[in-house]
Amino acid sequence: MTDDTDLYRALGRMESKMDQIMMAHHNHGTRIDVLERAKTWVIGTASAFAFMISIAYEYIKSSFNHN
Repeated sequence: MTDDTDLYRALGRMESKMDQIMMAHHNHGTRIDVLERAKTWVIGTASAFAFMISIAYEYIKSSFNHN
């Protein structure tokens, strides 16, 4: 009887550890998603800013060329 109890106890611990691993894996995926979204936002903002700067530069450059 003790062998069965020990076996069930060991199985319970293994199941608990597997649940912890699965939860850690899920949390890791969530953190990666947040970082990827932030990276995309930063790249998009930087691209828009660079585009506006290039338009302003061309406008200023053309203003000085006509005088």
